Amino acid sequence: MAVSLSRKEGRVSLVLADDGKGLPPGFDASRSASLGLMLVRMLAEQLGGAFTIGAGERGGTTARVEFPG
Repeated sequence: MAVSLSRKEGRVSLVLADDGKGLPPGFDASRSASLGLMLVRMLAEQLGGAFTIGAGERGGTTARVEFPG
């Protein structure tokens, strides 16, 4: 598991990445009924930002929250 927080050009980016087996084929976070994903999306929206989740660069999963800062 890797966690990073950075600030660039007025945007803050929080990234969580792992090297696990990844997400199932066809996974759509915007349609997920998972309470955790719903809460993260709502927090990102309240901050005026965005939440994305997908395949990581080295396998696994990468989740990113970006917002103004």
